[in-house]
Amino acid sequence: MKRVPALDLGECPVVKPFADWGRRNEQLFRDPTMQLLARGVWVQHSEPLSPLQRAALLQRHLRTGGNQLRVTGLNALELLDLPIGETQSWVNPLLGHRAPERGLEFETAKLTPHLSWHGTRIRTFAGQLRITKSRGLNRYYGPWGCFVAHPVEALVVAAPCLSMWRLIACIDALLSRRIVVDEEVPLQEFTADVIDDALDLFPPSSPSVRRVRAALRAAYDQVWSPNETLTRLIALRHGLPPPRTNYHVIPRGRHFYIDLAWPDSMTAIEYNGEVHYTKRSHYEDENYRIQLLRESGWDVHVLVWRDLWDPERRRTWLDFLARKLGPPTGTI
Repeated sequence: MKRVPALDLGECPVVKPFADWGRRNEQLFRDPTMQLLARGVWVQHSEPLSPLQRAALLQRHLRTGGNQLRVTGLNALELLDLPIGETQSWVNPLLGHRAPERGLEFETAKLTPHLSWHGTRIRTFAGQLRITKSRGLNRYYGPWGCFVAHPVEALVVAAPCLSMWRLIACIDALLSRRIVVDEEVPLQEFTADVIDDALDLFPPSSPSVRRVRAALRAAYDQVWSPNETLTRLIALRHGLPPPRTNYHVIPRGRHFYIDLAWPDSMTAIEYNGEVHYTKRSHYEDENYRIQLLRESGWDVHVLVWRDLWDPERRRTWLDFLARKLGPPTGTI
């Protein structure tokens, strides 16, 4: 299981109430390094705070023993380094998925600090901020000493803004990674049963809960990138057999993992993302690895992003798989 380090927010800035800065209000407003966090509380930071930085600082400033505050929703999923993101217009029709209920609000939600409370209801005059009630699942230490919501709770909160394939990619990541939100404390391993048990704490009729459960049913472990998820979903949507994900092989004594593998027919799909062509060492290592796989009998087809969205190029690798694996059992 891959260990994913904590998200780096940079050096934590100084946060103090107005009276402790020893300056008048107008002086603080004129200073470009000073930023108002909440009523009467100022942050010294040379650059404008990002939504994630603001969410982390607000959680620290506003939390008490009574409200058990945490960063939640899209903010929490970003802090956990789960693969949220917008969905290109061609993806949902291709996969037969409905657009998310509040997909058009994705960017706004991502840019708005989102906190949840459990216990005592919180009231604040912190400006642009979303506050909702938590279901009380565990919270975890995060960057800058903040608390981050349980990832399943964050997924349920964010589900109306995320497409189905993004939800599946997030759960793939949860099943495949050992996430670290604090450098000293990794999160527990998230199995399908752990995620299912956490969902039992939410109303079963909730549309968001139903969507996350559907994503869990479609999720795989041993998946190390969201584009591996998307490639798998496209292949399955076209009626091809389920692949093995990051399948372990040892050609010439070297340990490699194949992104999508069908071992019975020695057929493989390798998805090469940006890192494979922007870094020379990755490019050279990947070419060597694929050559060894081919010499050991694997028929490897290498994909890049355009092979997913371009219909003609997509048909090329789907036809390759159909030739190798047999006729699809169903088509879109």
